[in-house]
Amino acid sequence: MSDEREHYYEKVLEFDSDDPEFTRGFEAGWLWNNIEDMAKGEEWCQMVHASNTEMVMRMCVVQDVGFTAGEINDDWMHVCFTGRKPE
Repeated sequence: MSDEREHYYEKVLEFDSDDPEFTRGFEAGWLWNNIEDMAKGEEWCQMVHASNTEMVMRMCVVQDVGFTAGEINDDWMHVCFTGRKPE
């Protein structure tokens, strides 16, 4: 990844905890909220930490949302969530 791209993805808010599980949980909660708010048929793409791969799959099953994912590098993946289909 280029230096310019690395700089783009730096943390914008440093947490007061160094525990990786806190950061992972924070991201999962943010994803859950955004998935829950998706309109039917809407698509939303986001870069997600690879440690949340299983949580992304679980959230999508529970909320009946489709997704596609691709690896960016060992730490990050690109995920596109597809909102529930109109009934």
